[in-house]
Amino acid sequence: VFVQTVEMFKHKYTVIALCECFGVAKATYYRWRGKSWGPSELEKKIIDICGDLKFRIGHRMVRDLLRKEHKLKVNRNTVQRIMQKFNIQCRVKPKRQNYIAGESKIVVPNYLNRE
Repeated sequence: VFVQTVEMFKHKYTVIALCECFGVAKATYYRWRGKSWGPSELEKKIIDICGDLKFRIGHRMVRDLLRKEHKLKVNRNTVQRIMQKFNIQCRVKPKRQNYIAGESKIVVPNYLNRE
């Protein structure tokens, strides 16, 4: 609402005066104006890549696929932030625990002659 009001009266008054009238910083107005409300092209490509591979790859692999297939050079932290934003982190396979039942499999020589 604020952005549309400033856009309507921008030709009569300055942006600084309108922002002061509403009690909002000028940077806030420009941030709101520049923000796109839907996912960007990069976000759509990342979601498509993760969906095609059934969410089994991490941000480094997604970054490599963006670089190889789509010729986009993106930082891995940017890819990770977008994946966290849409909650599409890769599924981590749980580690198996090695339980040692009974005696130890490794026999250590008794150098100190302990009993």
